[in-house]
Amino acid sequence: MRKLTLRTVCGILTAAGVLCSSFSAYAADIAKSSEYPSIGISSLIDSYCTTDSSLPRVGVTNAIEEYVKAIIDTDLVATVSQVREEYRTVVIAQVDGYLNVRKEPDTNSEVVGKLQNNSAANITGVVGDWYKITSGTVTGYVMKEYVLFGKSAEALAEQIARKTGTVKADALNIRSSASKEATVLDVMPQGDTCEVLSEEGEWTKIQYGDATGYVLTQYIDIQVSMETAESKNEEATRLASEEAAYLASIAKYSSASSSAYEAAREAATAAQRARTIAEGDPTEKTTKFASEAEHYAVLAESYADQLAEEEREAAERARQAAAEAEAARQAAAQRAAAASRSQSNSNSNSGSGSSSKKNEGSNTKSYNNAAAYSNSSKGQQIASYAQQFIGNPYVWGGTSLTNGADCSGFVQSVMANCGISVSGRTAASQSSGGYSVAESELQPGDLVFYASGGRVYHVAIYIGGGQVVHAASSSLGICTSNYRYATPYKFVRYY
Repeated sequence: MRKLTLRTVCGILTAAGVLCSSFSAYAADIAKSSEYPSIGISSLIDSYCTTDSSLPRVGVTNAIEEYVKAIIDTDLVATVSQVREEYRTVVIAQVDGYLNVRKEPDTNSEVVGKLQNNSAANITGVVGDWYKITSGTVTGYVMKEYVLFGKSAEALAEQIARKTGTVKADALNIRSSASKEATVLDVMPQGDTCEVLSEEGEWTKIQYGDATGYVLTQYIDIQVSMETAESKNEEATRLASEEAAYLASIAKYSSASSSAYEAAREAATAAQRARTIAEGDPTEKTTKFASEAEHYAVLAESYADQLAEEEREAAERARQAAAEAEAARQAAAQRAAAASRSQSNSNSNSGSGSSSKKNEGSNTKSYNNAAAYSNSSKGQQIASYAQQFIGNPYVWGGTSLTNGADCSGFVQSVMANCGISVSGRTAASQSSGGYSVAESELQPGDLVFYASGGRVYHVAIYIGGGQVVHAASSSLGICTSNYRYATPYKFVRYY
């Protein structure tokens, strides 16, 4: 069975449809001869066609009146009997943009709705150059010249309409080809629906989930649906939904939370406008568009909240970085002052006639080796040894604890001096070795990794008290920081 649904439109003049073929044949004969028996249905139709005002409006007259109005137009009479039953009263708009549906058959009459291009309607009457139509919740008049009817409407509908099939049998096999011997791909239970791709006589090609195959046509009801007209309220709620969607995209890609929140407020206003209309006119379309508008308004606010959180995190990172830079500056100043005092003392003790030997190399400071901390636990040994090198430079690609190292080079060298081998030279590779520990189990000597988008970009050594020592950057060098100066990604223990 094949049904046509103009989405949200029901009832295609079923009583009139029964008379369609017989009346079309009769109407075609009118042009040839006025000689015909004036009895039964023929007499009734003839009386109506000659606008006999004395025709009694009872019985079958009322049943066929609206249908006769539609097809009495000679253009319709010529084609209606050649069209599938479900398309016999269907027209499809063919315009650039939309077609106005007016309250009366007059271009000066009030616009009660709009038919977008390729939207469909049912004819319920004809007045001169106008069709009276019903489409969705809209009833009114459209000009004939802007719609297709008959075979042309049927042909276009077959191309643009959405077709679905509902299973009538207890269960229906989907086969790989149009044959009862073909492989069964899936089974549809009674009442399930599928997308109809093409009708091929005994077999229908369908899409059901991930399965594309063939079912026997006799076991499914095929429904053909097309878009219908929008009333003024339906159009208003749709436009509000589209506005809210646009504002949500602005909020998503805003460069500041203030502009994102402004877009979110405007989206909320659009959603409220749509909801108010829908509550006053709760059609399928107004309710749907109002719900969509509210969804986009919530989405816009969530984007603004996310951006505000990112701004707060960035501000906190900047504050911490500034504090660490100041601490590093003060530490460097203290070291410089101490070195100056030490040099002054050395010169005064050597006497004017003595000479001192200059050490070779860029860093003359002496450091304890890892063995000096052997009485500590292994983790504390790592942490204590690493802290000796605070203030030394950061050098990208370097591994020297005195002359410069990057974050992973610093970790590699510290761990090696403590008798531990880490996996790889980069922070990412080092994060894959050892074994993971929970944040609540952090101990001195554990490694703290940081990542962005799942990609590890930095590593530091935890030294206790919520602090890490690390080769931070070219400006900070090797320094200490709060271990949550950025959000930790992973904690690893190698000992």
